[in-house]
Formats: sequence, C-alpha cells, structure tokens
Amino acid sequence: MEMGARAHRPTPARVEGVRARRIAAGVWHVCALKPDGGVACWGHNGWGQLGDGTRDDRSTPVEVLGVQDVVSIAAGLGHSCARTADRELFCWGQNEHGQLGDGSVEDRTTPTRVDLDEVVSVVAGRAHTCALRADGSVWCWGENLDGQLGDGTRSEPAGYRPTPARLPIDGALELAAGPGASCARTAREILCWGRNDSMQLAAGGGGRADAAVLHPTPTRDAEGAVQIALGSRFSCIRDEASVRCRGLNHRGQLGDGSRRLRRRWTPVDALIADDLAAGVEHACVLRAGEVLCWGDNRAGQLADPTLRFAPTPTPALRLTPSTETVTPAAATPAAAP
Repeated sequence: MEMGARAHRPTPARVEGVRARRIAAGVWHVCALKPDGGVACWGHNGWGQLGDGTRDDRSTPVEVLGVQDVVSIAAGLGHSCARTADRELFCWGQNEHGQLGDGSVEDRTTPTRVDLDEVVSVVAGRAHTCALRADGSVWCWGENLDGQLGDGTRSEPAGYRPTPARLPIDGALELAAGPGASCARTAREILCWGRNDSMQLAAGGGGRADAAVLHPTPTRDAEGAVQIALGSRFSCIRDEASVRCRGLNHRGQLGDGSRRLRRRWTPVDALIADDLAAGVEHACVLRAGEVLCWGDNRAGQLADPTLRFAPTPTPALRLTPSTETVTPAAATPAAAP
C-alpha cells in the first residue's frame, strides 16, 4: 500500500484476515490482539511499527514477530507496544525520541524488550510511552518536548529520555496518553502533565502557546471521573452520569454543539457512556453497544459521509455482541502532532 495513494473510507469496512480481542489505533497504523495471544498490524510501516521485520506498508494484517501471550497493546504515531501475560513489555517501530524504552534511539522493525517488570498497563502518545506497574507506580519515557514525561523538565538535556523513569505517583489505577500529555487516575483523583496550551489538562496554568504542566498535577473539577481521554489539544472525562470535554473546539471536538474553546469542563449533549476515546480532533464513546462520535470528519473518522465535522455526537456504528471480533470503527486513532 502506497501511503500517497490511500483512499479514505467514510463508512465502516470490515478488516479481513484477522479476529481480534482488542485493537489499538495509531495515526496511520492499527494493531489487533488476536485470541491466541499474537498480534497482527496493518497500515503505514515506514518506521517498522507493524513489527514484521520490514518497513513495507501493508493493506492487510501481518503477524508481529517475536511476541506471544500478549494481553494488551498500544499504538502511538509511529510505534507500537505489547504487554504479555507474564507482565513483560515489548515495543517496536519509531524510536527517534527513545519511545521504545530500550536505551537507544534506533528504530526497531521487530519487538524489543523494555527493561521494566510487573507491567500491568501501557499507553502510547505521539512519541512517548508510559507504563503502569503492579505496585501502582507510573513510568514514562520517550519525547519530552511538552513535558509529557512529568519529570519536571521539558526539553533537557536532549528533549527525550530513552529509558523508563518513575514519576512521583502512588496507587495509580490506569493511564492515558495524548500527543504531548499524559494522565494517571488514582482512587482519589486524576493527575495530568504535559502540553496545556488550550487549558485541556485543567491543571496548573494554561492557555499560552507554550504552556505546559511539568509535574503530575491534580486535574481540577474532575471528582468522580472514572476515565480520561486526551486528544491533540482537548480532553474529555467520563463519570457515571456524564461525559465532559474542554480545550480547543474548532472542529466541534468538545461535542457541546459549538466551536468555541472551553476553559471549563463542558457536558457533551447530556451523554452517559460506557467507554471513551479521543483522536486528533475527534472523540467517540461506546453506549449500550452503539458507537457515537463527534468532531473532525475530514478523513471519514465519524463514519458518516455527509459530514465535514459534527459538533454533537452522531451514531457511527452499532456493534453486535461478540467475545472475539472487534470491528475497526470502534477504535479511535491516537493523537497526532
């Protein structure tokens, strides 16, 4: 598949040749966790992010080499990661900023092991990665130009860190990552760090072009939230009674019916949801088996060919119950720069 010749699909299309338990979508590639614990990927492969030992783009799924017994996966702009049943972590693909965590800045076309044990969760941003260990500690590595590693620096000494570093967070339950930011949820609060130019983190200062939160900082007015999703310059949270978003809104990505930037959490159309995901400039929720999306639709990401963007939730897909097969429209691409 030549990337310059790719065609957009404005409605859901089935991916043939793979059955999946989970999927992870990067900007130009997708990976699927198969029922047998293997991983298959397809799409752009210029950095080796498909893990098949080549740099050839693939329009059909190819097997990731060298990993088995995988239980969760993550995908960034040009890299992918997989956690195994024995809590080991492997990453592959683009490594210009050390996002693979193997101590180098060399791209890898097959999985390389991250020197971190007891990993129970992994998330990937544009060019950084964060992992949650069984003891509740949070570790991040890779690009740090926006402070997304949470170590108090932004670009020193080289703008990246090629090995995992622990953050001052205890008792984390889950993680989230966007292009230039990261968050961790504990039993009491959500802590975020990284790019904050549109007040999207609801933490510390914000609103300036260069604004960033350099340390894990509690997100304001997010009490009771059970999930956070980070887009390019916006974020959304979900609790038991609502979905709320804040930040940049020029493509309707906040779902409140307007295109105005919001400096406070703003409800999305009285929406109650079961799951939440954010892409570059769009977001999706899962509600009672139905996928609803809003925001940018220039590449067909809302699965509605009649729209350029949607400032309120629009139905994208009705999912049929299944324990093995997941159709790709339920996924939301990882945020790009």
